Amino acid sequence: MNPMVSICCLAYNQKKYIGKTIESFLTQKTSFEYEIIIHDDASSDGTQDIIREYAEKYPHKIIPVFQKQNQYSKGVENSITFCYPRARGKYIALCEGDDYWCDDYKLEKQVAIFESNPECTFIFSNGYSYDEKNNKMASFLPRIEKERQIASYSHFMNLSENLKFSFIPTASFIFRKETLDRLPNGFKIYCPTGDLRTRLYLIGQKKAYYFKDKMVVYRENTPGSVMASWKKLNTDQAYKNFKSIVDMLERVNVYTNFEYSDAIREYEIPHRKALLLNTKSFHDLLERENKIVYKNCTILEKMKILGKIVLPNTICDIFKKE
Repeated sequence: MNPMVSICCLAYNQKKYIGKTIESFLTQKTSFEYEIIIHDDASSDGTQDIIREYAEKYPHKIIPVFQKQNQYSKGVENSITFCYPRARGKYIALCEGDDYWCDDYKLEKQVAIFESNPECTFIFSNGYSYDEKNNKMASFLPRIEKERQIASYSHFMNLSENLKFSFIPTASFIFRKETLDRLPNGFKIYCPTGDLRTRLYLIGQKKAYYFKDKMVVYRENTPGSVMASWKKLNTDQAYKNFKSIVDMLERVNVYTNFEYSDAIREYEIPHRKALLLNTKSFHDLLERENKIVYKNCTILEKMKILGKIVLPNTICDIFKKE
């Protein structure tokens, strides 16, 4: 018999945290069976050894997937390529290797909503944000003032309302596996924020349910995390990432037949602004939606944008003449 839930966990150089993460899966109290798929992306710090120990101890529950070469650095989508195809569950729950669950009934509560609401395709919850650097724990939501009201109670929501959240804890994600089969090929196009892409495409199919309960813990400022790596990006890398995000949001808009266009356009604004602040091309500045964002930039932001476009082009022209 297949398990009800497949937990998919991505790990990379998280020796310090992976044990607690796995333990939080194993302590789940459920009325159904679940499996744990852990993908390690060629860790070099001993993370694989810890995963292997747990897999040997729980061979009927834990399925390890070890890479010899790092796949993320090659642009491979690890969840889509290695985890989801192995999942046998009716539902797929996500959690990164440095985060963990703090509610032993998380899966039980979430599956109960799914089983009684077939129109629900995606569930997430509030959680805690743990600042690793400053050793501080705080509520994950709300992160900004406009989220305060919608984060205060458990309820169903459509994509427009969900987009009022700037960021939600990936460790709380759970969705119907069958929804993956209904996704277009555009879903598989590389995006540096795979969790955001998953959230939007799946909620766009029908609706989501939000638990106000704090079920998970998201670690911030951990060494080697995706967030930490973003802070080290050069201009070209940052531009590529923000361009990928904007393109993904546009694909979601098409996928949902522009039903949530206003909310998607509003959500795009900070990403389009970041794109413009890192571009070196006038073409980006002339694109319709980017022109609207540029018009609403501050004078200083406009100067920065024009400076990055004009100066590199001017320098190139000088070298061409020599």
